[in-house]
Amino acid sequence: MPKKKKVVHLDNTPSAVALVDVPKKDRLNHLLREINKTCGQSVIHFGDEELAWTKQPTGVKPVDDMLGGGIPYGRFTTVWGSPGCGKTSLAYSTAAQAQKDGKVVYFIALESFDIDRAKLFGVDVDKLVIGRFPKAEQSLDTIIKLAKEKAVDVIILDSIQALSPKNEQEEKSGAFKSTENDTMALLARKLSQFFRMALDPVHRGNVAVLLIGQTRTNVGYIAFEQLSGGNALKHSSKLIIQMRRGQKADAPHKKIKTKEGKTENVIIGFDCVFILEKVQSPNCKTEGTKLHLPFIYEEGFKYE
Repeated sequence: MPKKKKVVHLDNTPSAVALVDVPKKDRLNHLLREINKTCGQSVIHFGDEELAWTKQPTGVKPVDDMLGGGIPYGRFTTVWGSPGCGKTSLAYSTAAQAQKDGKVVYFIALESFDIDRAKLFGVDVDKLVIGRFPKAEQSLDTIIKLAKEKAVDVIILDSIQALSPKNEQEEKSGAFKSTENDTMALLARKLSQFFRMALDPVHRGNVAVLLIGQTRTNVGYIAFEQLSGGNALKHSSKLIIQMRRGQKADAPHKKIKTKEGKTENVIIGFDCVFILEKVQSPNCKTEGTKLHLPFIYEEGFKYE
């Protein structure tokens, strides 16, 4: 006797249909629906359903031109450099531009947040959501939660190195932990866990996350600056931009008259250098591209 044909019930079909008679495309569509239903969200789909790359301008046109429009939504961008090179100013400018574009901005200020300085760059501080947490986990958890709920559009963390994990501050019993205790690489491990948890909600929430990083000097045969925070930070960031001060000779000057009636050139800022270290975002300039912009202390980035 011939073997009985197996049957499968497809969605929206009133009767059973022989498996061999069901076109492969219909079987695939059925399975995709079942997988998404089981997972409770869309986890598998065709390529034409992928979100197109969109970018948030920083408000500094030469930087946006270099980045192909700005920092990408649904991904992480890291900007790092030495103190006083314009990182936070770029963060303020990005926040201000996002607000002008009708976006909701969440600024995690683990270092100082200068309201007057933020206003100088156009930030509407009354509409800016500001977070300041004592423990790293609290800061990082809010990024995940707000991204999952699609409650904000742009998240800025200033800075990565200011994050202090709970185990750095407390013993397991909750008692105060002395600075004598070694907590080497604790932040890097915590960031590794965070990125594994955050990549999906940030992408699904289409949130642009800007991370500000500080320089660590690696001392060896040759001293050089590098970004600390572990490999997960470098791997998860689709854009990494280093900022630094250029040569003193390239700093912007202003001619003033002294009490003696003489004319002198006075430095009023510095040459701000942007270097593209990692590029995994469309329409950006190539890795290694450098951009020089005058930065005026009292005004910010200057360009025509």
